Amino acid sequence: MVCGEGMFCGKWWKLLYDVSYVLATLIALWSYSALFGISLARNVGIPGIAAACDMNADGDDPDTGCRGLYSFYVALFWVWTCFVSLMDFSEQQGIQIAATVARVLIISLMMLTSIGMAV
Repeated sequence: MVCGEGMFCGKWWKLLYDVSYVLATLIALWSYSALFGISLARNVGIPGIAAACDMNADGDDPDTGCRGLYSFYVALFWVWTCFVSLMDFSEQQGIQIAATVARVLIISLMMLTSIGMAV
């Protein structure tokens, strides 16, 4: 199919692309927020909310407060995402550099501890 109007073959195809892109981004962000919430709730408790808990086992029990801890971490992820999304690209450079250094440090620690465990 050859279009003379650029990459999108008209305004309706561009609109469809934009809507699909927004939906895919929201689905990906929701998946990341759920993963973020589950992993932090399992490993890091907050004294005022709940102790560390497993959402699969304790998520439906209102006495543990696990759902509140998970919801707090999901909300924290969305606040951070909105904050970073509204930043200028030049301001995001510092965050990207810090994240890269943190990744290298974490991978190095993982390598060192796995070598220590193997010996």
